[in-house]
Amino acid sequence: MTANLRLKGTTYHYRRRVPPPLTQYFGRSEILLTLGTGSAREAAARARAVNVEIDKVIRAVTTKPNSLAVEHIALILRRLRAEPPWASPTRAELLAEYRTGDAATIDRVFALGTDAIFSLPPEDRQRVLDHLERLLDGVAIVSSEAGTAAARLGADVATLRAATAETLAAQAQRRADLATMAMALQQRPAAAPAVTPAASQSPEFSEHERAFLDWKRTQKGWTAQSGAQAEATFRLARELIGDKPVKNYTRQDAGLLYDELLRLPSSHGKGAAKGKAIPARDAIARADAIEKGGTAVPRVQLKTVKRHFSALLQYWKWLHQRGHVDELIWSGFDFPGTKSSKKKRDIWSPDDMKKLFSSTWWAVDQPRDTARWWAPLIALYSGMRLEEICRLRPIDVETMKGAACFLLREHPDGWSPKTEAGERTVPVHPFLVELGFLRLVEQRRREDAPRLFPELRATGRDGKLGQALGRDFGRLKTGLGVGPKTVFHSFRHTFRTVLESADLEERWIDSVMGHEDSRRSEGGRTYAKGVTLERLAQVVAAFEAPVDLSHMRGSRRT
Repeated sequence: MTANLRLKGTTYHYRRRVPPPLTQYFGRSEILLTLGTGSAREAAARARAVNVEIDKVIRAVTTKPNSLAVEHIALILRRLRAEPPWASPTRAELLAEYRTGDAATIDRVFALGTDAIFSLPPEDRQRVLDHLERLLDGVAIVSSEAGTAAARLGADVATLRAATAETLAAQAQRRADLATMAMALQQRPAAAPAVTPAASQSPEFSEHERAFLDWKRTQKGWTAQSGAQAEATFRLARELIGDKPVKNYTRQDAGLLYDELLRLPSSHGKGAAKGKAIPARDAIARADAIEKGGTAVPRVQLKTVKRHFSALLQYWKWLHQRGHVDELIWSGFDFPGTKSSKKKRDIWSPDDMKKLFSSTWWAVDQPRDTARWWAPLIALYSGMRLEEICRLRPIDVETMKGAACFLLREHPDGWSPKTEAGERTVPVHPFLVELGFLRLVEQRRREDAPRLFPELRATGRDGKLGQALGRDFGRLKTGLGVGPKTVFHSFRHTFRTVLESADLEERWIDSVMGHEDSRRSEGGRTYAKGVTLERLAQVVAAFEAPVDLSHMRGSRRT
């Protein structure tokens, strides 16, 4: 039996140690391959063929190490995966090199690309195998055209190029290798590349997805929308780089996913909820074909790739804490121009605010008991978030020590403020009282209404009450000519900006806003919780709108 053969279960595997000086070029210290057969005779024949190919590569690496980096193989396979077999620029480039007498690249595609091919999703594996089959056909044609000119080439090139029995035998061997790979793939449709014993104990990517998502939801407060986005990320990763043991993923895989996501059409996944989504690879191929016809196809933006990588990094950290992975391969990537939009939000300028509160939403003939009328005003004079306002119930407004207050707390239906610090008491601003807010509260109590704004309906994955209102508000302010960086949440920034110019302690402001103490110490957070109601009322009363809104006190229609 060949020394490199190992029987695992009922299948023979090939194992060969890489000389230490050459491990940097092979990317590993051992070459491990499944031979896809239980026959000792057939396994020995296949192992001898593998030995021949590896010997050739070792010779090539020894003579031209810098040109044979593993990354080059990955790049070629990546391009082949993305190109249709009937029209492949990459294959044409390989044959062009071969015509000039340089067979090294083709050699290493067949020799070093085997593990990478086995790790691909089934559809991609078949596509690469089709490319390699056509590549061999092209080599045969070039060899026959070359005639006696091949005799002038070196021995390594001659084995591939010369129109001799030796060349034909080498090509036949490569075809046999392709058949071996195809056979192994049929026997193990979900086969991952052969790995070291330590890595073989690693769970596959999909194995712990559900446990991770459940943990995020129950322990970290992930919403249904956050969970659905992460599920979409994981599905894309499995489609584009395969579902394999997590320790087998490398930064090379992460780089491939980064590149492939940027090729994905921006519309991909939009029909997933209706069952209309197509595989990511097919979506990329369709988009490429459309662009070849002269029509531009919008692709996924970097900010979306950043969100995908953020979800993957969080999954990997969770796996790392449980000993399943050793390296956080999703960290360290650049996403230029994708800094959080929250940091880019503007406060409301006096001109924009005046245009807003002079618009149709606050016309004299508009009812003054709706979320449209009240939500922007409450946000401006309290710094509360949109969903916090939309969730207000009559029982969430109480008089405490003579002052009307909003009580932001968890609801029986499971909704709660954004953070622990978000559970807070916020005094009602005197101007809101002048506008008749407390009369609205009393009206809702008489009506036995469940919320202050019962006309709002839950929408979206998370059942948010403020989603439709936020969308309508966005259309309103855009129609008024307000810039894209000024949004509903900008009321909150405006509120804080005005207060920071007053003579107030920052921890008092943090307590009203529902922020953790800005000093970030545990003691600071506890201390902020102890801010007295009098101090909170002092903070709220210190806010003055940048424009005169006294006209809002005018005639009422309820």
